[in-house]
Amino acid sequence: MIFKIDYFDYGVHLWSQTDSGVEYRIGKSYTPTVYISAHGNGSLADAHGALSR
Repeated sequence: MIFKIDYFDYGVHLWSQTDSGVEYRIGKSYTPTVYISAHGNGSLADAHGALSR
């Protein structure tokens, strides 16, 4: 079972617990999903400007 994912430009390291310890494999097709929300006086347009840099 994967318990940690490290994201890099060339792909991701998918870390798993095994009987002999911990190992990772490189997954090149994984794309993360990020969810955002706006609170208070914020707006999603403001968030988009900050995240698209």
